[in-house]
Amino acid sequence: MGRYFIKCAFVFSPKTFPPPPSPTSRPVGRSRVWKRLTFQHWRNARTAENESMSNHEMTSDNRYAVDLERGIVMSEMRRESMTSRSTPRQVTNPLEKAGQICFVCLDRPRDGQYAIQVPCLLAKQSRAVDHWTQEMIPVPDGFVLTGNLSPVYAPLEDWEKFSEDDRAVYIRMVEACFQDLGRWKRWLPYYGVVSLAEVDFQFDGRIGENGRLPGLIIPLDIDEIEKDCKEAIEGQPRPDDLNGYDHCDPAGTYHAQDCETAMKHSDHDCLTKEADEARERLRRLELRYLLTRLARKPADANGLDTLSGMAQGSPIYPLFGKGKVETPVMNELWTGNTAVRALHFVFGFQMDRIKMEVPFLVSVGVLGIGVIWLAVLVSKGAGVDWGMALALAQVVAASISIVITSLRH
Repeated sequence: MGRYFIKCAFVFSPKTFPPPPSPTSRPVGRSRVWKRLTFQHWRNARTAENESMSNHEMTSDNRYAVDLERGIVMSEMRRESMTSRSTPRQVTNPLEKAGQICFVCLDRPRDGQYAIQVPCLLAKQSRAVDHWTQEMIPVPDGFVLTGNLSPVYAPLEDWEKFSEDDRAVYIRMVEACFQDLGRWKRWLPYYGVVSLAEVDFQFDGRIGENGRLPGLIIPLDIDEIEKDCKEAIEGQPRPDDLNGYDHCDPAGTYHAQDCETAMKHSDHDCLTKEADEARERLRRLELRYLLTRLARKPADANGLDTLSGMAQGSPIYPLFGKGKVETPVMNELWTGNTAVRALHFVFGFQMDRIKMEVPFLVSVGVLGIGVIWLAVLVSKGAGVDWGMALALAQVVAASISIVITSLRH
């Protein structure tokens, strides 16, 4: 090996190799990454050379061999650096890996009723278990399986690696509506979400070129939902006065006699469980106003769990796995007849805000103008010229604006 390096040293002169870069200099046409890597390699090589020289004095042939090896490595690093710079950087858009979707409904006099699809990135509640393993303990004759089972989870899919909070979902839904209605409407004063309600949406026809899904918006019958919830609560089995064991176990181990009869002769679930779900549904029905409020102010959405559904189930459907939703495909006729849960956005001028804020703003504006002109008249009456009076009015106007801005914040 030593003879090989000696022979190569005579063929390739060490003068052709680039000098070691300085950490303070900035070579022209050379990336900072390459400079940092080459200088680090040169420093490591120099350290190794000094250590070897401390053991024995290097000959000229050995020094040529070390310089030759250093030059070959530096050339390879330069080639790798140029290759990495020419390769485009791959940027992954999380929305392309969305695992859920939400249907947002709009109703316009010119275009009719339609829905748009909004991707969502919600965290998966639980990971899928691929298989189970048992712990093995070595013994003199081999291995013994213990009774301890350990789950081995399946690898995460691309759409399971991203997650976001409810605030981001509300912001994306409102942004999708403005993109469809016209971005210029965002800058109109007091224009925005007037109401937001849960509905059912029935697809009808073909998907449009602009991504719209034509169909029919079906409002929910809140009175009917409340009636069903009250009936479920009234149908809950009561403990028998003579037999205290005739009730449903919270863990679902055993059920009351009436509950078992209902489960056997109908498609009912546990009556006690249905009653508990009905109570929770009635509680959420009273909080339906939160949908409109959070659509106007998405920053308050986290922690309220409104996207799980208020009057019905969650409007967010999975695109993969169990319970995935079938969506129309471009240039294909939709043959499904099942309505999906959706959110109906109504946009317009927010009259409630106008009635509450405009009278106050108008009164403050009139009062400010009156104070400014009063300052002008008082200054003029004191013998001050018009220029000085108007300058004093500007000072008063600036003071009023500062006070109003401070009160608003």
